[in-house]
Amino acid sequence: MAARRLSNSQSSDSSVSSFGEHDRTFPRDASSWTLGHLNEIGIYYDNAAIDLEQFMSCLKTRGNVIRDGLDKMPQISNAFDLTSRVWTFSFAFDEEKGDTVHVAEANTIQAITEFKEKNNEIQENFLLKGIRKFHYYSWSSALKDFWNYFLMLLWRWHKPAQGEGKYTELLRAFSKIFLLMPESGEAYRESINIIGVYVQGSPAIRFLTRPYKGLQQLLFVVTQVKSYKAFKGEYHSDSFTYDNIQPDVLGQHGIELLLEAKEGYFSPYVVGILCIGTKVIFTSMYIELDAYNEIS
Repeated sequence: MAARRLSNSQSSDSSVSSFGEHDRTFPRDASSWTLGHLNEIGIYYDNAAIDLEQFMSCLKTRGNVIRDGLDKMPQISNAFDLTSRVWTFSFAFDEEKGDTVHVAEANTIQAITEFKEKNNEIQENFLLKGIRKFHYYSWSSALKDFWNYFLMLLWRWHKPAQGEGKYTELLRAFSKIFLLMPESGEAYRESINIIGVYVQGSPAIRFLTRPYKGLQQLLFVVTQVKSYKAFKGEYHSDSFTYDNIQPDVLGQHGIELLLEAKEGYFSPYVVGILCIGTKVIFTSMYIELDAYNEIS
């Protein structure tokens, strides 16, 4: 996703008007934004992959990133490795059928039991690989917390009118396994003045750096958590791209990334996630300071 500066003259694209000639009012609530609104302020979705060399180059010289960012990557990598070795079952969330729920309950209980029985052996094996005891304890505690929350979710699966909240809480619990710090988006609302209109909104989840001298920065933001109904048509794993997401979801995702842009750890990028059920799409918005200032 990219933000383009708009000149004072009319754009050649009829769907984009210049700021100076703008004659319409934008929605004040981010949840009402559409792709058309994004296009009018010069923000577009594209399929361009992130230039990782450029993405990382701005981080390698920043003291705060070296202190509490890039040096944490080995621990996060270890958490992935640890988890993949002990996670021996799966659950098809998009099927949501009674029989599979009961099987998942039994598998989760078995995994918790086996982990407790083999904990000392697992810990010893990984300490021999150089994983610090503190990181092992943090990881194992978060993993057990997730499995227990997953069980509670399964036990309540039959309750009617379940919304996206179950996926939001599941993602929050899951992220802690990988040493991330989730915060509910409702903790506070961001705002931006777009051509005289104060637009406000909050994401589903923010992931933050750990506090240091009273400061925190946004790592990335989960702006949307939706059920599988957010797909156009029937969901298939090979069609899981933003092209197959409902336009209203994409509109809200884009404006909420913009709302969080000034707090971004990876500036001039802001990194986001679209979470549809238990499937995720990583996104990024590239916006230079002058383009942000022109919009706001």
